[in-house]
Amino acid sequence: MTFIPEVSEEQAGVELRQSYAQIREEFGFLPHFWQAQGSRPDVVRASLVLWHAIYRTDGALPPALKEEIGLVVSAANSDSYCIVAHLELLHRLGVDKALGRQLIRDYEAADVPEQNKALLRFAEKVTRTPFKIKAPDIAELRRHGWDDAAILEVCLVASHFNFLNRLAASLGLVPEHVF
Repeated sequence: MTFIPEVSEEQAGVELRQSYAQIREEFGFLPHFWQAQGSRPDVVRASLVLWHAIYRTDGALPPALKEEIGLVVSAANSDSYCIVAHLELLHRLGVDKALGRQLIRDYEAADVPEQNKALLRFAEKVTRTPFKIKAPDIAELRRHGWDDAAILEVCLVASHFNFLNRLAASLGLVPEHVF
């Protein structure tokens, strides 16, 4: 399943089992993504804390929009593992899979508000050309009604998904069979 051995629930120590239980509660199963990191329970725990802070804590952007951003980033990175997983997570948040697939193929043509497309464009730029982001890019987000809190969140989500995509690819993860 991965380039390095996964740590299963049966093999996990107490700390890792606690993290795995939280992951199973959040996702309904234990993804290979987390098991592949199992040799570092401290990293799994820290990653869970960060994941919860970005995606499960009330913020400026709703959870479904954060998943939409994640899909656009994952598509830009051609990360099949995260595309499959987050298409399903987006669906679990009540978004039709057809819209999710459209976001993957061509988010500009997707039936989402122009205000949201501004965030998606920005997230794609964070992914493809992060060092070309300048003040006018932020001004464009503000022109679409996004405040500083929303701008910070799109930066966090896009940057975090770029990390997740690279980790999934470098570990050799393949999409789960549960979807």
